[in-house]
Amino acid sequence: MGMSLGVVWDSHQQRFTTYFEKDIDALLAHLQQADLIVGFNIIGFDYSVLRGYTRFDFKQLNTLDMLRDIHARLRYRVSLDALGRATLNTPKSADGLQALQWFKEGRMDLIEAYCQKDVEVTRDLFQYGLDHGYLIFDRKGQGRMRIPLDWDLGGVGAEGRRRVMIYEHRKAVVEHLLVFRNKVAERGIEVDNLIEVNRDERDHDQRR
Repeated sequence: MGMSLGVVWDSHQQRFTTYFEKDIDALLAHLQQADLIVGFNIIGFDYSVLRGYTRFDFKQLNTLDMLRDIHARLRYRVSLDALGRATLNTPKSADGLQALQWFKEGRMDLIEAYCQKDVEVTRDLFQYGLDHGYLIFDRKGQGRMRIPLDWDLGGVGAEGRRRVMIYEHRKAVVEHLLVFRNKVAERGIEVDNLIEVNRDERDHDQRR
């Protein structure tokens, strides 16, 4: 699995940046500057892609995986799309199969827009969780449900202090990462240990 492009939101700069595979060194340098990385299913999947390009030990990075955190609370997984629809009224703009078709057609502009939209959804979900202490999803047969959260990240959501990086991985398309810049290490926030989990691409997309 390789990287084709990655879209980065950096709230210090208040803008999106797109990295292509030829820019991998710059992307990795950007990632390593973060004080906290927050993402959706990044521990077992996204980091595995980046490991193919570097000897860097990703265990050195403070990482909050929203998917793992929610799974630990509910004992089942909820997709990014389900959270975005119910919490923000904002669904994903496409899916992995569509992105793969765009890649085959050489439509990198559409893949870039797709990645950027998912960056926005993930960023806004994280901020909503910080502000309100919960996220929302619709569970079949039970209606709308709340997921209580206790993300005490020492002000990481303060404006201008977060750094977000999102990847989308389908074949040679990069995945989702969120990078939030904050002095979390100084506050002794516990970080999940990285666990490598091999998942096929369809399974990965279902979790989004």
